[in-house]
Amino acid sequence: MALRVDYGTYTGTGVGFSVALTNITGIPQVVVVVRQDDATPTNKWALKYPVGFAATASVNGWDANIGTTAITALAAGSFTVGTHTSVNTNLEDYYWFALCDQDSAGNYVNEVIEVGSYTGDGTDNRNVSFSMSGPPDVIWAQNCNAANATSIWRTVLGAAGDASGAPSDALTTVNFIQSISSSSFQVGTQLNVDTHAHAFILFKRRTGFFAHDSYVGDNNDSRNIVQADPFQPDIVLVKAEAAVGSPVLKTPSITGDAAVPLIDFSDDSTDGNSAVQANLIQAINSNGFQVGSGVGNSTWTNEGTPATTHYYMCFLNQPFAAAGGVAVGDTGFGGFALPNDPYTLFKSMLDVYKRYQNVRIQ
Repeated sequence: MALRVDYGTYTGTGVGFSVALTNITGIPQVVVVVRQDDATPTNKWALKYPVGFAATASVNGWDANIGTTAITALAAGSFTVGTHTSVNTNLEDYYWFALCDQDSAGNYVNEVIEVGSYTGDGTDNRNVSFSMSGPPDVIWAQNCNAANATSIWRTVLGAAGDASGAPSDALTTVNFIQSISSSSFQVGTQLNVDTHAHAFILFKRRTGFFAHDSYVGDNNDSRNIVQADPFQPDIVLVKAEAAVGSPVLKTPSITGDAAVPLIDFSDDSTDGNSAVQANLIQAINSNGFQVGSGVGNSTWTNEGTPATTHYYMCFLNQPFAAAGGVAVGDTGFGGFALPNDPYTLFKSMLDVYKRYQNVRIQ
């Protein structure tokens, strides 16, 4: 059982094609594609889960459905993009990430990530059940209907009462995700629209592979954010609590001092620029990540005037445990598994010693 994380980049062709995944063998539980340059909010990024959506449908994570021509399919080990500008403009660059909590056979485990769906009934204070053990740390929910496709986020950190928010809103907006318990979360009428399909994804901490925490902005450049659970992430997402503060994405595919905001808003920066740019998430470190002062975009990653809380999610791909043992990290001569029976354990340790001595094992 493992948290599987994939990311990458591609250049659009204007013709639909499949994108192969490296680490995820089953159907991914969430796929996000982000256009690297400026675009209107409805053309900036696309989101798809394997539940809640019609077969070829995906949505823009801001406030509009982008129909059946963006992320058109999720399959075992791949996803397919269509011709929509949010995912496939000719010669335009795109960044993507995919997540899945699965076993080695590709089956969902629902320990770190769980996806689900429900049909809205128009009532307030509705409890939506999930199977994950204990309360999740972050909920990302979605009305999948064409007219009300806004993504809604809620984090257990700092949440008080009826508070959540869209990527374009402060995380204090009411009547969407109202509360979180150990076996359900409660939605209000804004995220329970009668007859509409709704989808959700839950995230729960896993030591060494998924970290969720917060920091308060101070306006300083080149500030290193050290995770309480330190590891070098593959994916970093930062969202300011403030209303003007697009989520910002950084992966190793976005090289150098560069990151990409998910949304283009004129009030998110002095120039309304949501292309890949410097001074937001500047680097991925061995124990976290580095943020810049923002130069007019500081609300996004390090706003200190006024001091703004920023929430982050950091993901690292988790290797599968080897059959018959417990997976361990690279020891300097290759990874191995610790077997359960004494003889095989002794033989493995002897093999390790021999490898250090550069002696062929008979």
